[in-house]
Amino acid sequence: MNKKELIKNRFSKNYDTYNIEAKVQKIMAEKLVDYLIKFCGIEHSNILEIGCGTGFVSNQVAEKLKTTNVISNDITNNYADVIANCYTGVKSFEFIDADAENLPDLKHKLNLVISGSTFQWFNNFQSTLSKYSNMLAEDGFLVFSIFGEKNFKEIKKVTGLGLKYKTMEEIENVLENDYEILFSSETIQTLRFPSSFEVLKHMKKTGVNALLSGDKKFSFAKFEKEYSEYFKNKEGVSLTYHPMYFIAKRK
Repeated sequence: MNKKELIKNRFSKNYDTYNIEAKVQKIMAEKLVDYLIKFCGIEHSNILEIGCGTGFVSNQVAEKLKTTNVISNDITNNYADVIANCYTGVKSFEFIDADAENLPDLKHKLNLVISGSTFQWFNNFQSTLSKYSNMLAEDGFLVFSIFGEKNFKEIKKVTGLGLKYKTMEEIENVLENDYEILFSSETIQTLRFPSSFEVLKHMKKTGVNALLSGDKKFSFAKFEKEYSEYFKNKEGVSLTYHPMYFIAKRK
């Protein structure tokens, strides 16, 4: 099973627990749409949402923006009905079940491409963002959140496994090929858990335990010992999230 199929499989199994456990991602969705409104306004007639998942960003878009036509995309169609229910007030809604890096041709140009916590999974980040610029109408916007290089740094140190997250500078350099950057921001959020076992449970419930799949053999005993040695204090063990936000306009 390749990485994309593994991601699809893990996220598909964790709908209920994701909505409860993914507190960081939910806050990111709220902040992302608030930044969008601040820099781009509330009226966006034709919207494409990439990686809609269980609907954190979809709910914010439906609640806070004025839109007419919405296309939602995800790698699995498990939550298509949930997302459709977010957009009962729009003129037209379409769900595209596909890899976001290989979307079919769309019928019309877009005013907004938006995505929450998805782009870090891309294999071809630069070429995919260039494709999105071609989907946008003149002065259309690309708005997204993504996780930065300090994300899950504890997991990386103990296991050597994880994504190769990009720095803000790397992302801005990619964006500047096709977009004018209107806003970028990054924060660090550290969660605390009673034990390293609870960290693994949290990752499983949010579907990102796919990060621990790889060529290296995973030893829980080694993981537990080293995680506690490096990252435990009187408040428990840490897990770092590194949210980043970008607002860009097509050149």
